Amino acid sequence: TDEAAFNGDGTSTYGGIQGIVTKIDDGTHTASVVSAASGNNSFENLDLADFSKALGALPRYALGGAAWYISPAGYHASIERLQLAGGGNTLGDIASGGVPRFLGLPVIQTLVLDSTLGSDAGVIKVLVGDAALAGIYGIREQVNIRSTVDEYARYDQTAWYATIRVDYNWHSLGDTSDAGPMVALKTTA
Repeated sequence: TDEAAFNGDGTSTYGGIQGIVTKIDDGTHTASVVSAASGNNSFENLDLADFSKALGALPRYALGGAAWYISPAGYHASIERLQLAGGGNTLGDIASGGVPRFLGLPVIQTLVLDSTLGSDAGVIKVLVGDAALAGIYGIREQVNIRSTVDEYARYDQTAWYATIRVDYNWHSLGDTSDAGPMVALKTTA
């Protein structure tokens, strides 16, 4: 369901769900999309000013529950790189790696956000904000659980199947003049 929530394009592949990356970059939420500085077209060259610019675009009301959302590859190539390059690190700091907080906010790593390393111009790489204010996750049908022993009886095993129907609605992403409670950081084109 993370794939649909972040990257869904509204097709049946994603259960008709339009994900936040698709929706925020549709041209009607431009105040919520921040472009990195000229030449910063990959995780490896995003700098502190790019992240600060994204955080600065986030409305103050969204700071209470805000977090950074980034892929693990992106985290290591950008946020962790910037943290470890900061002065005053000790051997223990470097041994333990980056802290899962950045610029005062928690960092949530998700495997479904863009993880392309190297030049990747004009792509949303990072989100920052309060997902609970930007959208809603709804359970459309309760969990259904069933079991069967037919195919597994000879092994004295039972197979369990569980299904659930969910939906995401990213309802507050700002517009062309005011940023919403979630801001996207996009590499320069």
